[in-house]
Amino acid sequence: MNVRLPVFLKRALALSGCSALLVLSSVVLPRRSWATLVTDSPKEVIDEAWQIIYRNYLVSTGDYDRDSWRQLRKELLSKSYTTKKEAYEAIRGMLLTLEDPYTRFMDPDEFKELHIDTTGELTGVGIQLSFDEETQRLTVVAPIEDGPAAAAGVQTNDHIVGIDGKDARGMSSEEAVQLIRGPIGSLITLTIERDGESFDVVIIRDRISINPMVSRINTISAGTQVGYIRLKQFSANAATDMSKVVRDMEAQGVDAYVLDLRFNPGGLLEASV
Repeated sequence: MNVRLPVFLKRALALSGCSALLVLSSVVLPRRSWATLVTDSPKEVIDEAWQIIYRNYLVSTGDYDRDSWRQLRKELLSKSYTTKKEAYEAIRGMLLTLEDPYTRFMDPDEFKELHIDTTGELTGVGIQLSFDEETQRLTVVAPIEDGPAAAAGVQTNDHIVGIDGKDARGMSSEEAVQLIRGPIGSLITLTIERDGESFDVVIIRDRISINPMVSRINTISAGTQVGYIRLKQFSANAATDMSKVVRDMEAQGVDAYVLDLRFNPGGLLEASV
């Protein structure tokens, strides 16, 4: 059977904190060709993921017992796997033993969602979500400016407890995204909880073009010019856009800069370094 190894490298990992830069920046693609990986068996996929961690995570950090990691490989490869889903679950279980919240595995569907989120365009309502482990609730990190959700009154720190009548408590952000996205012009009802009260918000889905950056030059006392740059997300175009803005401001003689990363949920590692 054909099993596609998901892309497990720095481009496929969403930033959650500064530690991600240290732990994940050395993760690379396997040396074998992509054509070879497509035809790998489930066990070969598991072993390939194990090798990536062994070469790039364990050896470089020394924070894990290598003998235990080798033993884990033997245990995993001694089992039988018939589907790619079983292989993916085995890899996720393997990574849990690292006890590192910034190292995660993405299957092809999850990577596709990340790619959509970070290329600057998507179809939906325009909200960035996170899942609160303590409360088991979906929380709005921020509505995208000028998006359908913002226009409908959705606010930062709102809790989404229902999606089109389906209970969303305990639902992961990935599951919620699958339900919230849909064709342009279609309706969706989100049940919002705010300040102890629940209410429904009806939103019309639309194409969301994410402008990851807002910039302006402010003149303060004594004529000092301060360049203000707000980076909303580390999207695929963020680095290029940032370079252009800085060059333009330098040409105008800016004296200082303010970089505003408030409510920035993360994004592509390559766009942040």
